[in-house]
Amino acid sequence: MRTMLMAAAATMLLAGGALASEEDYGAITRVELTARTTSNTFGVVVVRADTAEVPGGFKLSALSVKAKGKTWNVPKQELAKIAAAVFLSARISSEVGYPQSGIGPYLYLSFSGSDGTADCRFKLTFDSSGFKELAKAKA
Repeated sequence: MRTMLMAAAATMLLAGGALASEEDYGAITRVELTARTTSNTFGVVVVRADTAEVPGGFKLSALSVKAKGKTWNVPKQELAKIAAAVFLSARISSEVGYPQSGIGPYLYLSFSGSDGTADCRFKLTFDSSGFKELAKAKA
């Protein structure tokens, strides 16, 4: 009995002195994606998004695209339509269009997210003059 009490007391002493560490997660405040499109469209494209974490992804406070020496910003009223963005699903693509007719080239940025009511897929379209539209489709 005495041995059991000594073992219990030793266990409590050792357990009371144990140290623990907590993992702390850093808030992601900016995401930057770089892609190489064809030289006859936009070449190297850099997408920069200033963010705040929200459940299910990131809320966008600013989004810009830089290509061929120009920077285009997406208007804040368009960004307000995106409740959450998931950048792990991001895709950057381009198409030449019909340059002989003055149509194109086009740059597309698409990603999954939420509009606040349902999950969806967003697609932002740019041309050589800047931001054109934000389209939304069901996920």
